[in-house]
Amino acid sequence: MDIFDKTIAIEQAGGSKELAKDLFEMLLKDLPEMQSILNSSFSGKKTQAFWDIAHKIHGSTAYCGTTQLKAACKQLEDAIISDDKIAMKNHLETVNNEISLLTQQGPDLLSSI
Repeated sequence: MDIFDKTIAIEQAGGSKELAKDLFEMLLKDLPEMQSILNSSFSGKKTQAFWDIAHKIHGSTAYCGTTQLKAACKQLEDAIISDDKIAMKNHLETVNNEISLLTQQGPDLLSSI
């Protein structure tokens, strides 16, 4: 699975490369703040806030072609639902890694749309 799938991004944007680019750019802009909220909610044991932000990130990825982050967020949501603390910690680490990759590679990926 690739970190970014341009075809999916464009399909989700109704075939519009411009909209796909705009959505991806918004995601890249919002990810650092969402990541901060995600981590502080987990550290503060604020389960509802943790779920809410994990779900928001997952929803944001649905339209951007960010396949690995989307999959990682889905696994994190599943761990939260099952209240599996070990899985939550592991999947949170994966989500953080995927966000780091996206923020590092984002400008190059954005220019490929």
